[in-house]
Amino acid sequence: MASSFYIFRVNDVLIRNCRSKGDHSDSDWMHLMVTINDQVQEPAGLFNIGDNIHAGDELHGPWEVGPYLIGDEDKVTVTLVVTNLSHTDRAEQIGEAIKIGTLIVAAVGGVASAVASALEDQADAILNAALAGVIGTAGEVLGWIVGTSDPNCDGEVLSQPFFFDRGELARRAPFTVTNDYTSRSPSECGNDPHTRLSLVVLPAQSAWRFCQKCHAMFFDGYPDKGVCRAGGGHAAAGFDFVLSHDAPESEHEQADWRFCQKCHAVFFDGYPDKGSCPAGGGHAAAGFHFMLPHEVTETGQAQASWRFCQSCHVMFFDGSADKGLCPGPSGHEAAGFNFVLTHDTNETGQAQASWRFCQKCNGMFFDGRPDKGHCPAGAGHVAAGYNFVLAHDTSETGQAQAHWRFCLKCNGMFFDGRPDKGSCPAGAGHVAAGFDFVLAHDTNETVHAQANWRFCRKCNGMFFDGRPDKGVCPGPSGHVARGFNFVLNHRG
Repeated sequence: MASSFYIFRVNDVLIRNCRSKGDHSDSDWMHLMVTINDQVQEPAGLFNIGDNIHAGDELHGPWEVGPYLIGDEDKVTVTLVVTNLSHTDRAEQIGEAIKIGTLIVAAVGGVASAVASALEDQADAILNAALAGVIGTAGEVLGWIVGTSDPNCDGEVLSQPFFFDRGELARRAPFTVTNDYTSRSPSECGNDPHTRLSLVVLPAQSAWRFCQKCHAMFFDGYPDKGVCRAGGGHAAAGFDFVLSHDAPESEHEQADWRFCQKCHAVFFDGYPDKGSCPAGGGHAAAGFHFMLPHEVTETGQAQASWRFCQSCHVMFFDGSADKGLCPGPSGHEAAGFNFVLTHDTNETGQAQASWRFCQKCNGMFFDGRPDKGHCPAGAGHVAAGYNFVLAHDTSETGQAQAHWRFCLKCNGMFFDGRPDKGSCPAGAGHVAAGFDFVLAHDTNETVHAQANWRFCRKCNGMFFDGRPDKGVCPGPSGHVARGFNFVLNHRG
């Protein structure tokens, strides 16, 4: 089954009527949540989209969630709720918004299985009923009680589920859905809120990385790492960036960024001059037309200081004193917009990405730093296949085993739950460092979770047991499986 990354975004909100009365003004909060089949994707998006809002105001985002890896056979629901919380101060607003978000996640999660198996019109009805219950419960929990002298006009501005059937995103993206919404407001508040809002669905590509040698952005999704100005191929470091593509340009997004098939960097293809490619001549565009956000707020999952180099035309990181190596006469020279690029959005505080299958030894190793550790087949590990995202520092259960650790000598994953530390290809036993991973086992394999990862009783490492070749073990011959059948989440 084919799968792709998607971003779900709201760019603009037009307030035709606000909820509050007279000189009172709204403070609106948006909840944006995605469900894939019967699984609610967390964390949900929570955004304060505007304060001191009055009728006629136009609010500008973007506010987005994702990217999410979605297969062509997946059913997807996007739930959008906007509430006014202006009757309380900012600290209380944040607390109330979080409570509402918790209620939305619980309500949508409670009907997710029914929605995933329903037809589109039935799914809409189920979700609308669940959201109506959320708004009613929120009013009771948060005390949205209307008084005559100081009316509390907090409450629903709009709520909308968007249902996308199997394959619909692949057929339509990028696309925009625009609707007008009217909700009911208490008579003491005077106005029924009337709002126009657009949901934008964008396709996106992962595996764009910072090159620590030349500081350019390059595509790390091929074994061939292109041509780096510093010599050899590019060397990835830091975040895994996910770039949206093939959508219309907007006020805060610039189109015409392309992959160069000669050097593998992303460059600006909007001028007749194609810049300077380290492989010689100008850059040569191929693949997607990327649309990159600029002049927006940096977040924990979006990094600023990515700039256009006016000398060579690539995207480079301008956030350090060292400007890297440019095919032009000196270092990169920044010009134009300050781009803010999304990265690592599927990794969380208790789930670490960049765990990879090594095609030389069949083991699981950490690929998140330049040093690729010690492979029993010789030299460093070589990544292939999925980018696994592994849970850590959570509770062990009957189908999730703790004590899986990173070895700081070989970079491999090994079981640290017994005194024998196995055989490390760097010599002697493994040495644990970092997180305590808790890995699921003996559950069903899915499009986002791969089975046949096993404990090797000879070296204590984690290896892939899904093919006849058992890889290279530091002990004699190949790995030997024992114990649980682990099913590991990945980003495709």
